[in-house]
Amino acid sequence: MKEQTSQYFVIFIAISFMIGSIFTDFVSSDRLLLSITLAALSFTLLDLSKLLGLNKLFNFLFLFLAVFSLIVIPYLDFLFELIHSQNNRLTIIGLSIVLLMIGIRQFIEEKKDLKQVNESIDSLTGMNQELLTKMEEQTKIIKDLSSQLKEHNK
Repeated sequence: MKEQTSQYFVIFIAISFMIGSIFTDFVSSDRLLLSITLAALSFTLLDLSKLLGLNKLFNFLFLFLAVFSLIVIPYLDFLFELIHSQNNRLTIIGLSIVLLMIGIRQFIEEKKDLKQVNESIDSLTGMNQELLTKMEEQTKIIKDLSSQLKEHNK
């Protein structure tokens, strides 16, 4: 249930941002937009970390950075001034990682599907081989019985 709670938390944050984007005051705050960009990048890196099966330490680090970005960064003047000029770059990097993850997921799914198809083919090949062996045995038995019958009728 813990995992579901954190998933709901992320979903509710996303919905809140969507609703907030309707209001001009919300989207006109450069500090808030930077913090959202950094949080989105951190959540994206968290997802990539999970996808790649990295150490859980990375998961906690990216989750911490996401929360830190949303809660603390808008209020730190020195950090805002340092990072603000990179906002567009961070947005592009975040989008690039999202696209990368989509490609990786598709690759993994296709590889998994291909493995299942190959396993099914191998299974069918094995079954066909067994049937062929049984048919050959039955053919031999029929030939033997036919030979015995011919000899018996002579």
